[in-house]
Amino acid sequence: MAVFFKYQAKKYSGEEVRGRIKADHKNTALQMLRKQRLFVTKIWQVPEPGYLSVKIKSGVQVKELALFCRQFATLSSSGVPIVQSLYLLKEQTGNKALKGALEAIAEDLQGGKSLGQALSSHHKIFSAFFINMVEAGEMSGSLDHVLDRLADYFERAYELREKFKTAITYPAFIMSMAICTIGCVFIFVLPTFAQIIIELQAPISLPTAIVIQISEWLKGNWVSLLFFPLLSGLLYKKYTQTPQGKRRLDYLTLQTPVYGKIVKQMNIVRICRTLAILLESGITLMTGLELIKNQTRNTLFKEALEQAIESLKKGIGLSVPLQESSYFPPMVSHMIRVGEETGGLDTVLRKITDFYEKEVHRTITRLSTLLEPVLICLIGGIISFIMISILMPIFSIMDAM
Repeated sequence: MAVFFKYQAKKYSGEEVRGRIKADHKNTALQMLRKQRLFVTKIWQVPEPGYLSVKIKSGVQVKELALFCRQFATLSSSGVPIVQSLYLLKEQTGNKALKGALEAIAEDLQGGKSLGQALSSHHKIFSAFFINMVEAGEMSGSLDHVLDRLADYFERAYELREKFKTAITYPAFIMSMAICTIGCVFIFVLPTFAQIIIELQAPISLPTAIVIQISEWLKGNWVSLLFFPLLSGLLYKKYTQTPQGKRRLDYLTLQTPVYGKIVKQMNIVRICRTLAILLESGITLMTGLELIKNQTRNTLFKEALEQAIESLKKGIGLSVPLQESSYFPPMVSHMIRVGEETGGLDTVLRKITDFYEKEVHRTITRLSTLLEPVLICLIGGIISFIMISILMPIFSIMDAM
């Protein structure tokens, strides 16, 4: 069984090199290196390259990739050799997963691999989109420009995602705290008031009876309710892992008022921005759509891209299948048709991206502005209903006295 070895060696010119090689045995690896006219000074067995990357799919954040691309572009444009740049970036990053990957990539480059080939060994960190972009930059001799584009891409994607998270985090926190507080009131406070009302033989109205019944039910079942979110979460995860469940969830997500609109717009922004960058880097439209399709998580948008790819294979333009899809607004298909006719598809895609990115920002701002007063009114209404329901019988007794 073949294993991996790291090595340090010298060329006949005296230049020191380091790299990685795959062989059945240490002696076989030494023989292979000698055939490359290398004098090996040190060699040792290491884990398979994919060993580390299995754990790091979510270990390298988008903002870390953006920073890596920006720094790499700066070093590349300054004339620093790629291997030296990777070692410098390895020392600067605090992410262990990225640090290990950069070291392995640098060693692979010293072993004779291209940057694209070295990156492909770490597909858990670097997507096919990223690798294809880098390979295009290598071939065209514009690696620094490609890396700057990738940095812009990741930075804008990160900003958009963070803005969306920020918009929903505060309302979600307020809602969670309100549910916990109201739950505690029903379980620990209301039973005491209910007992007082019953002992005083106060007249019980319908709202009061409803509140007391809810309180008694929650008090008797609160332990079971603690396990309900966990069980629901497990069932939800299990269901959404099936193709039918995932498709159903994606459909319901897009149909949700406001939230569905944001998700749809964010998908359009990501697809158009990615395709624009790929086209600008010299990658064909067909290859670009294939790469984007494989990266797309939403099943319905993935299906729309598959239809677009099939149409392109038949010689039909990109605008036609997008026009037939209900998930791309008419403006998108019309602008893409103009881009196809004028030969400026990448420019048109940039304009679509800018327009819908602004739309997403506006929608998120409106959502966050709207959610807070709505939640305050809702929580205030529930608390007012509880207070009135409990105080009504007490006021009735006081009036009777």
